[in-house]
Amino acid sequence: MDKIRIIDFDKENSEYIEQAAKLMFGAFNIISPNYCNTMEKARNAVREFFDVTDCLRIAVIDGKVTGIIGCISQYHGNVYELHPVAVDVNYQRQGIGRMLLKDMEQIIYQLGGK
Repeated sequence: MDKIRIIDFDKENSEYIEQAAKLMFGAFNIISPNYCNTMEKARNAVREFFDVTDCLRIAVIDGKVTGIIGCISQYHGNVYELHPVAVDVNYQRQGIGRMLLKDMEQIIYQLGGK
């Protein structure tokens, strides 16, 4: 597998937004068929993430979004909810989810979360 980069998700990057929406559509269609069951719902969900998350990161391989993770502050910043967490179905079981979780864990500690 090519090198995986985990980066901040820039809300101005329309190409990555579209790729993340396709990822959400594919990943959540399997586990939660009503959540992002159309591309429009998936696009809206991705756009909403920028407003509700404290931090939003993506895994990128050769310019392709392969995973997404975000965190939302709970209990006055002591605890963070992970939302969303998803990996492109074509890239699952390759360690991308673990990398995203480890990266986000470090960020949450920097934000003061436990």
